[in-house]
Amino acid sequence: MSLKKLIQAGTGIAVLLGTAGTANALNLEVKSIANETGPFDDVAPLLYASEIQQGTTKLANNDRDETEIVAAFDVSSGAFPSGNVVVTATISGATFDSAVSGAALDFKNCTAGGIATASLSSGGAEGATTVAWVVSNLNACGAGEQALVKLPLDLDLGGAGVSLSVGIVTESGSTPVDGGTKTVADFLVAAPAYSAAITASPTLTANVTEATGAYKLFTAGANTGTLGTVRLNADSNVAIDLSQIVVPAGVGDYNKTAIVVTGDFSAFLEATADTVALDGTAATAKTATTATFSAVEAGAFGTAFTKAAPISVTTDGDTAIPASAYSVTVTPTLEAGLTGLTVAPTTKAIGNIARNGTSVRLPWVVSATQAGASGTGAVNYIRVTNRTATGFGPITATVLASNQAGSLGKTAQLAASLAAGGELIVNSETLETLLGANYGRGDIEVTVEGAGATVVQLVARPDGVYTIDNSPSLNP
Repeated sequence: MSLKKLIQAGTGIAVLLGTAGTANALNLEVKSIANETGPFDDVAPLLYASEIQQGTTKLANNDRDETEIVAAFDVSSGAFPSGNVVVTATISGATFDSAVSGAALDFKNCTAGGIATASLSSGGAEGATTVAWVVSNLNACGAGEQALVKLPLDLDLGGAGVSLSVGIVTESGSTPVDGGTKTVADFLVAAPAYSAAITASPTLTANVTEATGAYKLFTAGANTGTLGTVRLNADSNVAIDLSQIVVPAGVGDYNKTAIVVTGDFSAFLEATADTVALDGTAATAKTATTATFSAVEAGAFGTAFTKAAPISVTTDGDTAIPASAYSVTVTPTLEAGLTGLTVAPTTKAIGNIARNGTSVRLPWVVSATQAGASGTGAVNYIRVTNRTATGFGPITATVLASNQAGSLGKTAQLAASLAAGGELIVNSETLETLLGANYGRGDIEVTVEGAGATVVQLVARPDGVYTIDNSPSLNP
């Protein structure tokens, strides 16, 4: 399958040629690159992989970015001059891969009259960018008879396209032939061959009203949700080798890849009951903040090489689901034989998990037992207010952290509802009773079925000092 297909151009080749006599202008094209047939121009360039490394040898003296181009020109009308002229070729975005001689100009198709010959005039050394020839009897190339320009190139791989300019002047070098130059732009352009398509799913919502506890399931009682999808792609319109045979990229070039999802997985950590999965298969490894999938082509998680594989989370409903943003990093490895190519990791955000209602985390809420044991006599109060015009549903409290390990995860309902404009106040003693445990010095999460609740903590000391604390740094 041809690689030059309706692909947008970048920077490129300019071939500049001029004629004398009665000619009006040149017909000019880049006919081929290696074994790939053109014409190539700014509308249909040949794309080469931006992953090709500069100067990395694929075979002996045969780098992926070394190639030969063939350009062709002929006079559009009239005739070329019969006397000597100087033809100069200058390239940018590449250098000559080997020395250029007079044989680089090929007149085998020119039979209109006489025999055209070319000899090297200047330049043309390996690594150079300009070469000039003295040409005799260029008029041997009549209308429709193409003279060929063959140039060995070594791409600079700087991301810019490759350009070739050719001009013709009289042998004295002072008079342009046929009024100057002609340009063919952008016939070789860099483009990524390998990529990961990462898409985000709609935001998942952890539900405040679940019977087993606030945020322990998603809305509608679901215990599974999809965060997004990931798929490895290879662009078959991009060449990964230009040297002798133009080789397109393919999905089969991948050997394996690490797919790492980052976010808060604290509710999905149990080995079997909770999962973080790719296309239904649990992660190779997971922590509270990462889930790793060691994907192998035609092996583990191999569906990601052929389709958009969904990334999902499943909870057994015993731990509150946190609000969190998630992202995916895909780091591929190509087949061992594909030396000279470097594929960069791809990182992109996927779907989020949000919480409905109101959730506030209050630090250092002291139980009545703890206050008595410490001798401070301080009393903690939690105040919830409803400044909205809509009544709230149940209000619950959960112990997130404590110096009393037995109280961790304890949840209690503080009130069944809260009317518009109303308030709820719970003190240390009441909270300890509702939770059924001495939670000591605890970080307490208060959840309200309703958006816009205000939750604050107040500490009242026997000396009459009151401290209000609602630390936003602990809020999700």
